Amino acid sequence: MKKMAKVVVGAGVAVLTVIVILNHFDSQTIPKTVDRVSSIIGERNTLRLEEAGYGVINFLDEKRFAVKKDLGNQALAAPFVRKKPANFYELTQARGDLDAIIDIAIIDLDQVDLHLVCGTRDPAKGSGIIPVGDKDRLVMAFSGGFQYQHDRGGIAFDGHALRPMKKNAGTLIVFQDGRVVIGKWGRDFTELSPEMKYVRQCLLLVDKGKFNDQEPFDAYVLGRGVRVFRSALGITKGGKLVYAAGNKISAKSLAEAMMANGVISAICLDMNYGNATCGVASHQKGKISIRPLTERFPDPRRFLGTNYRDFFYLTSS
Repeated sequence: MKKMAKVVVGAGVAVLTVIVILNHFDSQTIPKTVDRVSSIIGERNTLRLEEAGYGVINFLDEKRFAVKKDLGNQALAAPFVRKKPANFYELTQARGDLDAIIDIAIIDLDQVDLHLVCGTRDPAKGSGIIPVGDKDRLVMAFSGGFQYQHDRGGIAFDGHALRPMKKNAGTLIVFQDGRVVIGKWGRDFTELSPEMKYVRQCLLLVDKGKFNDQEPFDAYVLGRGVRVFRSALGITKGGKLVYAAGNKISAKSLAEAMMANGVISAICLDMNYGNATCGVASHQKGKISIRPLTERFPDPRRFLGTNYRDFFYLTSS
């Protein structure tokens, strides 16, 4: 009887996942529900259901793409124009798998400061909210890394670890003076120090200017070939911060798009539509609003409230 109940619940989650992906419905209720169901039927069963759902979606995408090619759709090769929506970042795009669009924000760290918020539940117990003193200067916010249970990535504030540092993990460090560096723990960094304001670990996507093909690139070994909504954060040789994300893309496609824009090091951020998003903030008459980076992103308004997952945000310097 218990086994049957698990199957029914799991099937329900699978159907819900497909509906969410196909209809671009964004709600933190969905990730929370999936987490809860995973605790009932187990991560492996949840993983199989997700893989099955994404497998169907990827198959349908391939068929649609083949039809577009047969029709000679000129949009497949349409060039992109760079835009500068605000002084602190430049927006461009790249083509990903099956002509998917990857949005790329190239951020000037001379204009803004990067901050990290630990969620109330993940990857450790934190505030989950942007400090009141920073909200008046908020200009952008985007999702953080994987859940701790999935990749065991460390997180630290002011040199103190809330979760232990993981050897060989991709590591992003924001120093007290505002510098941002990305590398590998145990090779480029060996110990925490008070000069490290924020430290967040996740899978290393780009390492020394090359795609790092040694990682699974999925939260808990979801099939390597599965195309999903992915996001990442990188740094260029000149010190620019680069945020990139796209739906129905592979890790390699995301890495290549970032490297084409000068990224030499990058870590994966959260994945799956509804989990990962980015928003640009605006201020009018004392009120703060936040809109998606582009029309391809889920609603980012949760960053203005309390979050159970970690996230990054930028403030004007």
